[in-house]
This record gives sequence, C-alpha cells and structure tokens, in this order.
Amino acid sequence: MKFFKLFTPFKIKDMDVSNRIIMPAMHLNLAKNGFITDKLIDFYVERAKGGAGMLIVGGCYVDVYAKGLPSMIAVDDDKFIPDLQKLTEAVHNARDDVKICCQLYHGGASSKWIYH
Repeated sequence: MKFFKLFTPFKIKDMDVSNRIIMPAMHLNLAKNGFITDKLIDFYVERAKGGAGMLIVGGCYVDVYAKGLPSMIAVDDDKFIPDLQKLTEAVHNARDDVKICCQLYHGGASSKWIYH
C-alpha cells in the first residue's frame, strides 16, 4: 500500500497532527478589508470536515502596506483578532483534532500602495 502513512498521526515539535493531509494556503478572495467573512469561515469548516490534519490559512498580510490584494486576510492589527478567533473556533467545532495556522504574507516589492 503506497499511502499507508497518509492517515497516520505525526508530531511537529510538541504539536500532534492527526494525519499527514495538509491543506496549503491559498488566496480565496473572501476577506473584506482584512476581516474574515462568514463565507471564508464556511470554506475552512468544510475542509476541516473533509478530514485534513492541518489547514493553512493564507496569505495573511502582516502590514497594510505589504498586502498584495485588497481582499486578503489581515493579521497586522489586534482589531482582526475576534474574527480570527471566530474562524478558529468554527473549525475546531467542526473537528476538534484539526490544526489551523496562517501563512504570513508580505508583498515586498510587488506591494501596491493603491490598495491602502
């Protein structure tokens, strides 16, 4: 069987991950002014129900001047924390053993000041 380890748990340092299915970060164009939307939450809840061991949310911009697109998720200010918590809680309510993390994003030289 070629994929015998795919559904086995593993550790990343002290964190247990229930299986080796990891959904990579992708820009979904579902955030609004940096804030998490219900549509974005629904998307990740369905992925949690699908059985992935880890979901990587992203990209999440770390500075308003470094965002790539106006519809990206923001993590550059504490005002975004309640919606990020809402996303995390919804994913864990769907399946409590799934891990969720974010891909930090900085657009660097490709950042557009017009998006500010």
